[in-house]
Amino acid sequence: MVLNLQTDTYQVVMDISITDLNTALRDHPNKGELQIVEALREIGAIQETCSTYDQVEPVKLDGFFEQRWMTPIVETVQSDQRHHIRSLFEVIRAGLMMPRTSLGRIAKSLTHNRTLHEAAAISNESNFEQINNLMCSLNKAFVWDFSGNKCLTYSYALVRLARRRGIPAKLVIGVRTRPFFSHAWVELHKQVVSDAATLKQSLAVIMEV
Repeated sequence: MVLNLQTDTYQVVMDISITDLNTALRDHPNKGELQIVEALREIGAIQETCSTYDQVEPVKLDGFFEQRWMTPIVETVQSDQRHHIRSLFEVIRAGLMMPRTSLGRIAKSLTHNRTLHEAAAISNESNFEQINNLMCSLNKAFVWDFSGNKCLTYSYALVRLARRRGIPAKLVIGVRTRPFFSHAWVELHKQVVSDAATLKQSLAVIMEV
């Protein structure tokens, strides 16, 4: 199985001989216009899955892509205009970066970001209130997201915004293989703040930074 967590896609390629594959391609009536993925589907070499992720809106499948994530519901607050501008900047920055980056680079970027701002850490009592305010601003700015990977982009932007204000938020990525599902979220003091609190019960964490 080949996984691409950046685009949340997967391909399951069965044990099939080159001879069988070539025969299927050669004998297909539309071989001149046939895409390789269509041939693999027809002979059972690639399988698709449906997500069982719990959400308000129905899952919309488009090929191997699942559009399923929504911004978190947070308490609306009156926030500073500067927060909206900073949130918009982070959304655009992440949108430009995501198609050309990797999980390794994301981890390295956030590790450096954590080192720069860890000295400004504020008290635990105000952390959750502060991150709620940040999510409120980020939700408004997120209409400008064009990354194609909403949960990862949102989480990355939120962690950067939080650490800039001394809040020790963490980006976490988890996966499930059968059926395949990958997801990114933000945790603060070991609590999920940007998504369902029970995520870790159904997903195996592969990155936390």
